[in-house]
Order: sequence, then C-alpha cells, then structure tokens
Amino acid sequence: MFGGRRIPPVVTGGKGTVVIQGIFEVPHPLFDITGWLVQPEPFTLQLGIRATPTGTSPAFGSLHLYQSRIGRLPKGSYSLQIIYVVDKGTTRDSTVVYANPVTVR
Repeated sequence: MFGGRRIPPVVTGGKGTVVIQGIFEVPHPLFDITGWLVQPEPFTLQLGIRATPTGTSPAFGSLHLYQSRIGRLPKGSYSLQIIYVVDKGTTRDSTVVYANPVTVR
C-alpha cells in the first residue's frame, strides 16, 4: 500500500450473505475503482478490487471507501481472500489485504 494506513476490511457473515466494507488507498485521486468476484472452488471466495489511473495528479494518497455484498450463498464456512490491485501503466502492484474464514448462516 502507499501510505501509513493499513486498515483491514470489515467482513461480516450473515444469512446467505457476506458483507465487506473497506478503505482502499491509492497514490493520487485520479483512479477508477472496480471489483470482481471469483469462486475457484466451493466455499472459497476471492474478491479483487482494482484501481486504474484515469489521469495524472500530484502524488498524494487518496482514500476510496467501498462496500460489497455477496449474496445467495449456501450455509457454511468460506475461505475469503481480498486482493487490492493498483495498475500503474505497464506495471501492476497487488496485495492480499484479507485472508480469513467467514461463516454464512
């Protein structure tokens, strides 16, 4: 990550759902934030959040708040991994910011 802030996402399992709230810090404010979900196997979830630059700006960190709700999940314990990806032109930085189980009721 880019600054001193390393606030882990807040993950809450519920009835058929997982709700994720977090703060994603990027190098400057001119970034679009998108996300995607992959379920490589049953009871495994991988949430990716990508920052793609839309222009150039003075280099001072910018915080992006996000919330994601994954629904229609069967009951059980899921392995959840959250990855932040920052595109930097031809290069890309990625960081796993969360890797823990979450229980869906």
